[in-house]
Amino acid sequence: MFGVLRSRRWQLGLAALAVALLVVVAVVLLRDDPEPAPRERRYADRTACLLTDDRGVTGGPAKAAWEGMQRASLATRVKVQYLAVTGDPTVANASAFLNTLGLQKCDLVVAVGKPQVEAVREAGDRFPGTRYVVIGETVIEKVTSITSSDPATVTSSIDAEVSRLVGPNGR
Repeated sequence: MFGVLRSRRWQLGLAALAVALLVVVAVVLLRDDPEPAPRERRYADRTACLLTDDRGVTGGPAKAAWEGMQRASLATRVKVQYLAVTGDPTVANASAFLNTLGLQKCDLVVAVGKPQVEAVREAGDRFPGTRYVVIGETVIEKVTSITSSDPATVTSSIDAEVSRLVGPNGR
């Protein structure tokens, strides 16, 4: 009698274990897959920087320039960033922010706004590996100037300048 009872307990235990195993397998197979982990974006070894007034990239030529920079970044993987000059809207203050971009080794600096453009004019060859683009007026020969106020023209011109960083004419 004990042999039969023992084998029934053994059989019930195995059956319970099999049911538990099936439940675990079903839960694992039927659960929703979690979202894949975000992947990092691989950038080219180039950086384009936008120097703006305290409004940043919210309007006017700065907004159009930023759109061009982002468009070029998607196409070329050039890193883009912007720095808004805070505090007094003076050339001296803008120069301090421009120096920050130079020390960050920006390959291209786009300046928007009178103090920022004037800071580029005064910078000269302080950062010889940096190309400069200004929006709004012609500064000096070594600086590319975009004089159009049309947002579409500014966007496409800046897109082309950023794209040159990795193109055949880029450094």
